[in-house]
Amino acid sequence: YFPIVLSGLNPEWIGPKGESGLWQLDYLTSRKLQLSVNGTVDERKAADIATKAAISQLQLLLTKYSGDYVKALSAYLKGERFADELTTEQILEVGDIRDQLTLLAVSIRLMKNFETQPQLMKWLEWLNSYEVVPLYKTVYKEVLSEAIGWDIAEMNGLNPVFLSVSIPGKFRNVPFLIPGDKLAAFEAAGDA
Repeated sequence: YFPIVLSGLNPEWIGPKGESGLWQLDYLTSRKLQLSVNGTVDERKAADIATKAAISQLQLLLTKYSGDYVKALSAYLKGERFADELTTEQILEVGDIRDQLTLLAVSIRLMKNFETQPQLMKWLEWLNSYEVVPLYKTVYKEVLSEAIGWDIAEMNGLNPVFLSVSIPGKFRNVPFLIPGDKLAAFEAAGDA
């Protein structure tokens, strides 16, 4: 539920201090968690990779703060120095931390609400209308767009992790999403 509060589940969300992605990871934390952030790729926007990294970071913080969720979450949001210098009670007095923890609690309640499940199912259905395709070599977005008749803006919106005009082949396990109705054209284009 934390990414709902942090980014509204928008992988392209950019925070006030340059945090990015679903988990609002900053550059230094991203590098510490071994995520690639450069002019070509921003793995903070790759939901699967960023989620694994963020969960790892949260687990480390929970261990460091002996299971104190308030301290761990505040360290995630404001940095460990912030959490180290204040007691849990003092942290809860800080307006933006208190607000984000309140939003987290509300999000948990909303997602458990039966009425929100149909919306979640619609989102999952939409997501399942796309295919994940492996790319074995670098592909230029403009060439791909022309070859299969796919708008570059839609391509970028669906694949926000790839920042430049190309998509690097064999780049970790970052998936490249393509609409199901474009898959046949993509496969037909082959190496073209």
